[in-house]
This record gives sequence, C-alpha cells and structure tokens, in this order.
Amino acid sequence: YQRRVHGDIQQKNMGASKPKLTPEEEARQNKRVIDRATRTVEKERTKLQNTEKKLLSEIKSLAKQNKHNAAKIIMKDLVRSRHQIDAYYTCLLYTSPSPRDQRGSRMPSSA
Repeated sequence: YQRRVHGDIQQKNMGASKPKLTPEEEARQNKRVIDRATRTVEKERTKLQNTEKKLLSEIKSLAKQNKHNAAKIIMKDLVRSRHQIDAYYTCLLYTSPSPRDQRGSRMPSSA
C-alpha cells in the first residue's frame, strides 16, 4: 500500500521482509560492526593508559612529599587500571579475526 508522508509517497510492502543480503554484503556489514567495536575498545584502552600516566606522576609527587599512605592508595588504583587494560587486550585478542582464519573471529563459541 502507499502512504503519503510530507508530500512524498512511501511504498510499503505488506508482510514482505527486507531483501536478503548477499554473503559479500553480509560480510561487509559484519566487518563494520567488528571494526566499530574494536575502535570503541581501543578508545577505552587509550583512556585507561592516559589515566595510568596521571596516576604514576601523582604517586611520584606524593612519594617526594613523604605521603606514603596516600601514594599506596593510588598505587592500588593503578593496579586496577592495569588489570582493566589487560582485559581490553584480551577482548581485542578474541574478537579480532586471525590472519590464518579468513572465516571470522577466534571466539571459543564459534569453534
């Protein structure tokens, strides 16, 4: 049926689904999704690395001022930050496609 929207005529298929994508189009679409997710993970990892640099400089300045208890608390934050960065590396490792495997990701569930 047809529906008028702001002077334009829109055609609607009754009960018809989207046209099926070719395997190449589907692969391209999946690659876009993976690339977008990878960029997001990379941004988060970069933010964590910048935070780590700030924490290191703050720890050094506190140590110079003989404020060892405060420096110890910040060191614990630094360790947590490093664990998060390691988790992001692990995430990237398991979601990025292997150069040897052109079929897709190395997720354990796809094996």
